[in-house]
Amino acid sequence: MADIPSTENNLLFAVPKKGRLHDHIVKFLNGAGLDYTRNLGFGKCSLSVQAPVASGITDPSVLAGKRIVTSFPNVAREYFKQFEVPGKPTRTSSIASWSLHIYHARVDIKYVGGSVEAACGLGLADGIVDLVETGTTMKAAGLEIVSNIMKTEAVLISNPNTKHGKLVTKIHQRLLGFLFAQKYRMISYNIARDKLQKAITITPGRKAPTINPLLNEDYCAVSAMVPRHDVADIMDDLHELGATDIFVLDIENCRA
Repeated sequence: MADIPSTENNLLFAVPKKGRLHDHIVKFLNGAGLDYTRNLGFGKCSLSVQAPVASGITDPSVLAGKRIVTSFPNVAREYFKQFEVPGKPTRTSSIASWSLHIYHARVDIKYVGGSVEAACGLGLADGIVDLVETGTTMKAAGLEIVSNIMKTEAVLISNPNTKHGKLVTKIHQRLLGFLFAQKYRMISYNIARDKLQKAITITPGRKAPTINPLLNEDYCAVSAMVPRHDVADIMDDLHELGATDIFVLDIENCRA
């Protein structure tokens, strides 16, 4: 996004991380009149202040006046403002006397576009501000979290002034369909008709299950969408009820 010079009403969608909306992308899209559309439920991580484990730093205020390397300079600068402290007396040589100059020990924030975690090891920084998902990269670099600035995730923003309104709507619906599909699985099974109503209470589907007759008139086949996180329990309940040939299919995409 930072390499694109201007939108010129040609931007349809963007999928930045929520934390980054406070930094380069907001700066780039400033004045574009964009609409926040929705959280997308992936790319979740934390933007955090990190320092070398060996430094023993556990309080972010200790980094006031020190060197911070980050890909999010605006967010970092805003965060560290709360830790700025008055300076000490300095000598004014022109009048050969001591005078008190009150200043703020600002954090020295430097921007880098990648491999932020290497900055401390290279002696370029006393701490960093970077995204943490699993923490594996952070630990490998000998760093630890001093404080969390914000939680982030991918969000969808759109341009209401685009010339391609119908295309925007279509893409939006496709994205919603894909995201919705990730929440469900399709379960199918055979069940005796005298147990069908109990089975339906276990797998009611979103609106209703699909029920098909079998050659054996005493049985029927049932298919229903079920929440993906409940699949194992639902299969156990159906098996206990007497259902057979139970299987589950992934749903790649759908329209709700």
